[in-house]
Amino acid sequence: MFPQVWGDTSLGFGGIGGQAMTSAYTTVIVDNCTGWCGVFFGERLAYTILNPNQAFYDDLHNGRMESVSKSGKYLRKE
Repeated sequence: MFPQVWGDTSLGFGGIGGQAMTSAYTTVIVDNCTGWCGVFFGERLAYTILNPNQAFYDDLHNGRMESVSKSGKYLRKE
């Protein structure tokens, strides 16, 4: 869990949000047995990823996860 600052009040979910810098906790849960990862912004589930690529773990390490609309960058290209 780490704080993350968003450019508006939608907290990475997109849609209509006020134009104010907004901080919210980002929580990432990794299930090492199944490979599923869940990303939460505030108290809401933002997205799940099965066996994410290295960019996911790099962003997790840096404390800056992508918004819902950009979460596709974490999918493996096979």
